Amino acid sequence: MPEQFQRKYRLIVGHESILIDKADIEFEVIRTLSSEPNDCEIIVYGLKEKTRQRIISADTPPVSLWAGYEDKIGLIFLGDARDCWSEHIKTDSYTHINSGDSERKLRTARINKTFKVGTPVLTVMAEIIKVLEISPGNLGQQISPLTLLEGSVNYVNGVTFSGSASKSLTRICQSCGVTYSIQ
Repeated sequence: MPEQFQRKYRLIVGHESILIDKADIEFEVIRTLSSEPNDCEIIVYGLKEKTRQRIISADTPPVSLWAGYEDKIGLIFLGDARDCWSEHIKTDSYTHINSGDSERKLRTARINKTFKVGTPVLTVMAEIIKVLEISPGNLGQQISPLTLLEGSVNYVNGVTFSGSASKSLTRICQSCGVTYSIQ
């Protein structure tokens, strides 16, 4: 497959940065505007047993997929593997890598922070985003200030977020009548 139409790819998997760029692969990247991580499904054909074992034994390994043509290759997916497994059918081996954008941080990042009376909603969101270690994207480019459903741009009372950072971000977005999407 890589030689067809001068296509090129580079797949880097795991904390050890396992480079795969010669094997045949099949992939699908699904991007949405929902708050769920974007998905990337990858199948790598014919990896050596040792390489397969290094991939499937890693705990939520990072995944980066670059693809394009001979003269231009670009990053099309960067995330964390949810699940990796191998299968053999007759004499062929297939390594499956199911991954999502910021998957690990969305599942594990925790926040425990109190904000005083009058803190702007945007400031609280920015703090949660920092905990998630994701880019704020277009958060600061809102046409009008982000407001709570009752119309305030600041918290009238103090507020505490404790627990899952992604659930806290979802909660504050719902309070403002908006949703977030990680791209």
